[in-house]
Amino acid sequence: MFKLIIMNCIKCDKTEYCSRFCKEHFLKYFYKKFKAHLARIKIIARSESVNLKGKNKELGKHLLLSIDNLDIKFSPQGKELPTYSMDYKAINELECMMTEMKHLLPSILECYREEEIEAFCNLKKMKFEQEQYSILGQKLLKEMDKLEKRKPNIYTSSYKILEKFYKKI
Repeated sequence: MFKLIIMNCIKCDKTEYCSRFCKEHFLKYFYKKFKAHLARIKIIARSESVNLKGKNKELGKHLLLSIDNLDIKFSPQGKELPTYSMDYKAINELECMMTEMKHLLPSILECYREEEIEAFCNLKKMKFEQEQYSILGQKLLKEMDKLEKRKPNIYTSSYKILEKFYKKI
């Protein structure tokens, strides 16, 4: 017989919403992770004009505006910033290793799994757009999903291994 296990937030005793957090702590986690990611990749300067590219531009704009001291301007002629997820980057990096495809530019949302982006968009009542993959990318995604079901933490660690490998190339 199948038994449903309800998990609690790692910060409090409320029911888990996403990524081991309740709704309240998930929002704090999401914003904190975004600020840390921007500080690490250093692709945006203060008072810079940017042009968000890809899916979930509304989310990217919301997150950039949430940082007080950035003073970002949005313009079609501004610096192009991709908005793809960690899932998309991992699949794309695998495709790059198998083909002669160009590597992606750093994304402002690459620190999040697609499910985290979707959960945040649902909380904030924003439109969520799922990434579109190539045929090879779809096959790789199915294999990664099978692997993740067998070993839940393997996906994130596989992504981190890919990231380290890419830095060495």
